[in-house]
Amino acid sequence: MYTVMIVDDEPMVKKMLRKLIDASGRFQVTGEAEDGREALDKIVSAPPDILITDIRMPVMDGLELIATLEEKGLRPEVVVISGHDDFSYAQKAIRFGVAEYLLKPIRPELLMETLDRLAARFEKRR
Repeated sequence: MYTVMIVDDEPMVKKMLRKLIDASGRFQVTGEAEDGREALDKIVSAPPDILITDIRMPVMDGLELIATLEEKGLRPEVVVISGHDDFSYAQKAIRFGVAEYLLKPIRPELLMETLDRLAARFEKRR
């Protein structure tokens, strides 16, 4: 089973993601955070296999979180979710090597396809 951390400042988004991910049977949400700063502390103490993060959040945004994790040598597979269809955000995310960039509202089938691709990547590495 692969572990997932969800970082988003919208409680309903986190709830929906947790429900979908936990129901998959292959993934387990092991942590949630409201912003990048809270997530960073949790990731350092218990690194997940997959990080699902919003881009725009208070305190520390998703891109800052990804950059800080990279500096610390922590490299979970990252899925960025955003309500902003802004190419500059996507460009920055690509530079950080994110696995996927999904737009809100998140379609459940796209999320599951993304997670399945990541699981296949993990299996291939073994």
